[in-house]
Amino acid sequence: MRDAEDVRAIGKYSAAVSMSYYAAFHAAKSILVYLGEETRTHQGTGARFHYRAVYRSDFPVEAARLLSILRAARENADYEVHLGGAWDDSTAAESVAGAERFVSEAETWFERRCRDALTGKADVGWAGLSPSRARGASASLCAG
Repeated sequence: MRDAEDVRAIGKYSAAVSMSYYAAFHAAKSILVYLGEETRTHQGTGARFHYRAVYRSDFPVEAARLLSILRAARENADYEVHLGGAWDDSTAAESVAGAERFVSEAETWFERRCRDALTGKADVGWAGLSPSRARGASASLCAG
């Protein structure tokens, strides 16, 4: 996130928009890996994230929507030619703030998983592991 803010500060607004999306994208990918999912595309990551982390778990819907919003902004920033200064500080600041919120929610989501794994309160989602082995794997991840 600091890189996105740094490039925004020097006026590289489209780069800040793109970096903001990638911060959120990688946070979403790490949640999916934790849940035993592997995706190959940005669209697949978004779809599986919404299904596994929102619909089947407790990731906040409003924060999850930011992933789609940030993706659309990134695609425009990376692939569309904007005339008349469409990429400005305000637009970049919105993307940075959205990504910060998404990443913060992802960190909170992981903290809940760690707390629940360490106290044995929840079934955790490591694919292919029994619940007790999954809790052990989560506990070791959370301890580090």
